[in-house]
Amino acid sequence: MAAYDPKDLNSSRQEVPDFQRLIGHSLSGLRIGVPRRFIETSVHPYEEECLAAFDRALKQLCDLGAVVHEFDMPVLADTADLTTRILRAEAALVHKKALAESPEKFDVSLREQLLIGTRYTDGELREAEAARAALKRAYAELFANGTHIIASPGREGIADTMEMLMTNPIRRRGSTTRMYNLAGLPALVMPMGFGRDAMPLGIQFASAPFAEDRIYQVAAAYEDATSAFIDGVRAARSYVGSCS
Repeated sequence: MAAYDPKDLNSSRQEVPDFQRLIGHSLSGLRIGVPRRFIETSVHPYEEECLAAFDRALKQLCDLGAVVHEFDMPVLADTADLTTRILRAEAALVHKKALAESPEKFDVSLREQLLIGTRYTDGELREAEAARAALKRAYAELFANGTHIIASPGREGIADTMEMLMTNPIRRRGSTTRMYNLAGLPALVMPMGFGRDAMPLGIQFASAPFAEDRIYQVAAAYEDATSAFIDGVRAARSYVGSCS
């Protein structure tokens, strides 16, 4: 979704760029930042097969001409919890009346999240908003200093199965995507191969606000360079599964 929506006061009136304009352009000289310290010190440890796939992906991007560099952004450490705090509090406010009058109409996982959101103090919410402002400033400085794209795993390991989601619907989620929700940056997650049990792994690309065309440029180049490999792995695992 893009462009201004008169029913959404938070939507931007800025002109929507042509998202496809850079697809097919070389990645030569394009600077890709990797938040390596955040990845290595995450409260949700990254699985080895995910990290190995990510390193292969970075090598592929370098082979395509991109310049990969690492950066440290300490404010990233608490973004997952702070984002959850804001989401719960704002959602609880929106659904306050309905939750009080007809709690049985809410799915159990959503109801629990909303109830948690009603318990945050003003101080806890101010802390979260201050962290949001600090994060946006840090990203603005990163992009101003020449970074075009941020690359990271799409999550810490393989995708969740439906069984995992249904068994524990309010369990703590991963921390790989929340920072972009909090800062208001565009991001895209796409396939990065497969892990155990033929479950997919993902790579994530993010950019400065309204630079989606850069994301599509990198994503398309990476997809073109790796789709044959990924399709081959998928076919091989499907064949093995059919013979077992």
